[in-house]
Amino acid sequence: MINVPVYVYIAGPLSIGSQAQNVRNAVLMAHDLREKNPRIVPFVPHLSHFWHYAVPHTGYDYWMDMDFAWLSKCDCLLRISGESQGADMEVEFAKNMDIPVFGHPTDLLVWIQQRTDQAE
Repeated sequence: MINVPVYVYIAGPLSIGSQAQNVRNAVLMAHDLREKNPRIVPFVPHLSHFWHYAVPHTGYDYWMDMDFAWLSKCDCLLRISGESQGADMEVEFAKNMDIPVFGHPTDLLVWIQQRTDQAE
């Protein structure tokens, strides 16, 4: 196996519904991906929830600016289902940057395997 990491941005709901459950869902998704393919290095922007808890920032742009900066460094984006204006903006940003967007983890894993096969 090639030891090149694949940086995956996890986008999904945070503020609609239970924030704790939304953070948990994103972390579990990241964990599942990593367990299925150790080359995956997930970025979970939902964890900024804890930063905001410790040092609140009222500006939505404060968080989105950082999210876009991280996303621009990632190889792809995985969109967790659920209503989210921020995640929708991240998907649009990724598409504009020609960063592949996946709506299901299986599709993402297939894409990674295809990239691996092509590189070998």
